[in-house]
Amino acid sequence: MLGESHLDLPRSGSSSCIRVHKLHLDVPSSDDRSSNRIRTFGPREVENQFHIYELKDEIGAVIANIEKMCSCVQLGKGFLEKGFCFGLVNPIANIIINSAISQVCAAADRTGGGGSDISQVCPRAGGGGGRRRKRGEEKPVDPNLLRSLDGLTAFLTCLFPYLPDAEARLYLDAADADPFVASLLIIDRRQLREFDFNSQTTQAAVEVALRCAAVAAKHPDPEGLVLGWKCLTHSEEGWECISHAVEPFSSVPSSQTQHYLVFLVQQVVKANWASDPVLRLERTWELARSRLMQASSRIYASPTLLPPTRAHMKRMLLSTIHGFYVQAMGRLPTYELCNWFHCSMLKGGYCYGPLDPVSNIIVNTICPITLRPRVLPVHSIRRPHT
Repeated sequence: MLGESHLDLPRSGSSSCIRVHKLHLDVPSSDDRSSNRIRTFGPREVENQFHIYELKDEIGAVIANIEKMCSCVQLGKGFLEKGFCFGLVNPIANIIINSAISQVCAAADRTGGGGSDISQVCPRAGGGGGRRRKRGEEKPVDPNLLRSLDGLTAFLTCLFPYLPDAEARLYLDAADADPFVASLLIIDRRQLREFDFNSQTTQAAVEVALRCAAVAAKHPDPEGLVLGWKCLTHSEEGWECISHAVEPFSSVPSSQTQHYLVFLVQQVVKANWASDPVLRLERTWELARSRLMQASSRIYASPTLLPPTRAHMKRMLLSTIHGFYVQAMGRLPTYELCNWFHCSMLKGGYCYGPLDPVSNIIVNTICPITLRPRVLPVHSIRRPHT
């Protein structure tokens, strides 16, 4: 099992304190419609000012890719409402598999077990009515596309906590909204040579990232969706069949192939629903590498499309320094810290010096106090008796 550093967690011994104070898990409100304001997992107070720019075109490019993937799905219109691009395979197959798992979850909630019937999947219905757009009026974005974008962004920013949202969208744009191809690009871009793709740490991180993506996309049952993916990968024979079924999805798959994938997914999920499955990623990374090789000529032909790596290094450095201050405050006496040391720490408690960073903070905080007479706080001065 790898250490936490391969997942962009700080190397400081106080990493647990940093996770508690720096990372958060937010359930987005139903009225929050701005896709770039939903950050499910990551540093709360370190904003994205490190990126050189943050354009509306970055969001529009990923939305266009997601819309192109959704247009390839030749199933029922309502089938896309719970079909998102994040998942363990390519985006088109992820849409179909997420929808199939959601049907099984809904049927299990109604009946207490089992799954849904393949007969519920019908051919794509024609578009309904609705208000006509005026000439020159901007076309409104489908809320389902924004939810997919939120889920994809949350997946990457959870798996790589110091990744700014704007950079996550650039990686998704380069990878055509493929989350695992984007992950491989990030790993290669940051030169994470010790990244263990099949370790228990990575498996746990991907499972949490899937759950955060489902929460950000406002899926009605995030736990059930993650359980469905675990059921698929837990069955070696079933996952192998599904892997072969999604290989033709590099191009637009036929309607028959898509219906067969729905049937296969529902059968495998229902067969393993009552078990205690474990997420397995060997085949997932293998398929992602093959997709990256196919798209590498297009991606690396324009390297300027990929963001620089400086932003996440700044975020990680700030978080590590924050951990040093948390340790230093924990070692100082509470009363003295609250009454004398806190001001000195703010003014001159730097982490640089001849000692380790935590000791430097303590020494730089205490030295100015010892070099001048101690001034008692006002509330501790007693008036003399008359």
